Amino acid sequence: MSVKVAVIYHSATGAVHQLARALAEGAGKTGAEVRLRRVPELARGSVIVSPGFTDPAVYAAGGNPYGTAHPGAYGAPGENVLAAARYQGERLTGIAKRLKGRAVD
Repeated sequence: MSVKVAVIYHSATGAVHQLARALAEGAGKTGAEVRLRRVPELARGSVIVSPGFTDPAVYAAGGNPYGTAHPGAYGAPGENVLAAARYQGERLTGIAKRLKGRAVD
């Protein structure tokens, strides 16, 4: 049985949708069963796993240790930001596996 990850997001301009897709790709890459869900407003009551400064992809995307971010006014996110979101998805899945007792280092 794999870890289940729900990527729940709200996107007014499409930029957050791209970030959510990249995060889902990263989580799926590590074997998670991923559901991508768009909601009219932000959802509450979840586990939030920030990337911290744990990978060079975080620095390349502007160095936000709280999570991948992209201002919608700047248009579509660049590949560096999408790579950081994928990394965050991988990290999220790793932590979910540990919480579930299925850690693989």
